Amino acid sequence: MKKTVILPVIIAIVALGAAMAVFSSGASPYVTLAEARKISSDRINLGVEIDKTTIKTELRSNVIEFDGKDKNGEKVHVKYIGDPVDLSQAERVTCIGKLEGELFVTDQMLIKCPSKYEEEKKAAANEGKASK
Repeated sequence: MKKTVILPVIIAIVALGAAMAVFSSGASPYVTLAEARKISSDRINLGVEIDKTTIKTELRSNVIEFDGKDKNGEKVHVKYIGDPVDLSQAERVTCIGKLEGELFVTDQMLIKCPSKYEEEKKAAANEGKASK
């Protein structure tokens, strides 16, 4: 190989490694409540099933609180501080935030409404029946 080719290849490899390191440090994987207790980060992605009987909304202070369960069934109290959101149709949410004792504080929630995905489930079920 020529010396003029080796230097750009080395620079590209170093740049790719640096980009991967920066990306992986900013990525936050989905965790369970037990895993969240071991992490000291303020960017934890925690998926919870909402207990709709516990939803309390304070419109003046833009706070929503509710109880939820992670995928292992462990309960947590969630405090969302941010723009008002409608949780009436949601079954599960992904909260991005920080665990403070037994309280999960978040300023960002990703909400999936079940009605949006019912048609996809029906289509998949119909495809399964048609292929038999």
